[in-house]
Amino acid sequence: MDSSLKAQHEAFVQGLEGGTVSSILPSVILPSCMYTVALSAALFSNLCRHYLSSSASSSTSSASFKRSMSLMQSSVELLSQLLPLSFLLLPDSHPLQSRFNQFSSTLYDVFPSWVGSFNEAGSVVFSLSILLLALILPLLFILLHLLSSLSSSSLHSELSTRSHSLTFFNATTILLTSYCILAVDFPAFSRSYAKRETYGFSLMDVGVGVFVLKSGFLSPCARSVLQNTSETTKKIEKGRGRDSTQRVNWRNVWTLLALAVLAVGRLLTVKAVNYQEHVAEYGVHWNFFCTLFFIRLVGMFLPRTPAMVGATGVIILASHEWFLSHGLGEYMATQERGNSFVEMNKEGIFSVLAYCAIYCLGCLGGSVFFQATQQILKSKGVDLDRSGCREAKMSLSALLVWVMVNIVGWTVLEFLSQAFGSPSRRLVNIPYVNAVVVSFSSALCLCALVERFLLSVGARGMPSLPVAEFISANSLYVFLCANLLTGATNLSINTFAMSWLATLGIMSTYICAAVGLSYVSHSLILLLFKLNESQ
Repeated sequence: MDSSLKAQHEAFVQGLEGGTVSSILPSVILPSCMYTVALSAALFSNLCRHYLSSSASSSTSSASFKRSMSLMQSSVELLSQLLPLSFLLLPDSHPLQSRFNQFSSTLYDVFPSWVGSFNEAGSVVFSLSILLLALILPLLFILLHLLSSLSSSSLHSELSTRSHSLTFFNATTILLTSYCILAVDFPAFSRSYAKRETYGFSLMDVGVGVFVLKSGFLSPCARSVLQNTSETTKKIEKGRGRDSTQRVNWRNVWTLLALAVLAVGRLLTVKAVNYQEHVAEYGVHWNFFCTLFFIRLVGMFLPRTPAMVGATGVIILASHEWFLSHGLGEYMATQERGNSFVEMNKEGIFSVLAYCAIYCLGCLGGSVFFQATQQILKSKGVDLDRSGCREAKMSLSALLVWVMVNIVGWTVLEFLSQAFGSPSRRLVNIPYVNAVVVSFSSALCLCALVERFLLSVGARGMPSLPVAEFISANSLYVFLCANLLTGATNLSINTFAMSWLATLGIMSTYICAAVGLSYVSHSLILLLFKLNESQ
């Protein structure tokens, strides 16, 4: 990369401070908005397939027709996500800002002063998302009832009785993270969403913590409460305990090796092509893959029970906060660096244990979530041996309790900021961890509320979301492809010269390419493994 362009990129993302809760609103509202749009797109695809199969000849039952319909459904689902994501490409000076001044003033009157004035891009995204939900939910309601009124049994079988909210939320986290890591280099992307230098928070600041928290929430430790739920399962697990443990250990080893290769590979590539770096994020040599490597490494030695893991996370976080208040925070916040490896990478090295604490809290939260799921399935008389670890739809009372907990979490943020200082991703202090946890919990709760609303108005089930299921099952792989395409895009074009319309086109192509590349390469790898086994 040209040195002058590199310096321009680095200056564009550096020196940002402050930020209010309104700047992280997109991380809370967009997942539920995207979920609603995806469900509508899936139902529309199902209806199209029904009418095409009923009006065409008997050849529609062929494998080629099914593949074509499956491709259509996946394409419509992925393309439908581009509309909510495009809300992020509204710069601070966009004309829509003035259109929502009245709405911003109303929010400011309702919420406490610590929320901020809302006169920034976050309020616009929040407003547009509410507007989109108001338009899409009635359409989704009509589509669900239209689908339920059809007599086709095969069409009804495509409506799953399972909950997809957690699966989709996991996929949305990856899509949002992938979108932001490239969008931040374009002028159309509001600076209020970019990472803060030291204090304050933004969409991208919270996104880093949410990525780690999500990993703990979906970890084997969190899902362990779903195991040994019946006598049959206990006997099976007792008989194959050693094999299962060895299989999990080998999987962890392979993941660690992959993360180590990615961490070293990114470092060498960045230095080789003279790529832009934001040193204040993790340090001179450290990167996010290094942090993920150590989180996974520490996770292998954590206690087996989720309660103990959660307690370990609280102890680590309290110890980290104590060190921050006794000199470590001031040391990490300074721009001065020495020549040693530790001093050159102080942000990444001294924050890694705090991220491990976030991972532990995710394990505890996930175990509570899955335990509640298990109790719901038991109360409905579902055979846990047959149902596996599927998600169950939460009761209305449980969702209301969840909403109240989230409200308390947002309120506590003000007091934590007064007690421990402004939230800081660089320091990973307690206010920042609270903002991450409550953002994650609120966004997932909103997805569950959307699903519960649709079921309350008579929906027989939820349509399948193949793209979301693929991204959720291969999140690290999709994230890697997005990183590679981000680097290739920045090396190929001058992002500062792009208009808003050009930025929108590039970002839409980038997201489709990232998911498509990950799917094709993942399929090729599986094919190679199968060929190996057959020989």
